[in-house]
Amino acid sequence: MHLQIETKAYNAKTLGRPWAAVLDYTASANRPDYAWLQWVGAAGQAGEFQTHAPPGAVIATGQRNMRNHRGATAYYLVDEVGYTMTTQAVEALRHWRRFQAAEPAPAAAEPIPMNARDLANAIWAIHAEVGKWALTMGDRIDQADAIRRQLDLTDLANWVHDHDHDRRAEEADSEDAHNY
Repeated sequence: MHLQIETKAYNAKTLGRPWAAVLDYTASANRPDYAWLQWVGAAGQAGEFQTHAPPGAVIATGQRNMRNHRGATAYYLVDEVGYTMTTQAVEALRHWRRFQAAEPAPAAAEPIPMNARDLANAIWAIHAEVGKWALTMGDRIDQADAIRRQLDLTDLANWVHDHDHDRRAEEADSEDAHNY
């Protein structure tokens, strides 16, 4: 997944240059290996980090505070859909371990060697199945059309009956009004 982490403009006198790294906990959970990312920007100005990270990757970002020589670290936890951000180092480690424990994706199946006759037979079998499906679907479409026509006639008959009943009731009401 392509990840773009933007940084905001900052006061270069009190804050150091932003940093980011992809963490690898293989050697030690307490001291992960850092693969530093290139920051594109100028001192004090906004900038960004760009990287491609697979699901399960943990990217740490931060910026040193020159006043107290400490800074906050944020962790980007990459998964199949996108990423989430946390400030907890233990969450980052758990995320990395969860993806390391997952089974690797199965290898692609080897293509089955075919000669021209095998290929022709396979195509003929597929064609026959598609033909059966088309006939079955054609029969179902014909049945659906017949039911639809029957429902249309039934609906029409009901409408005529209801309309005729309403018309007769209106005529009877108008005759009663003339008789008074």
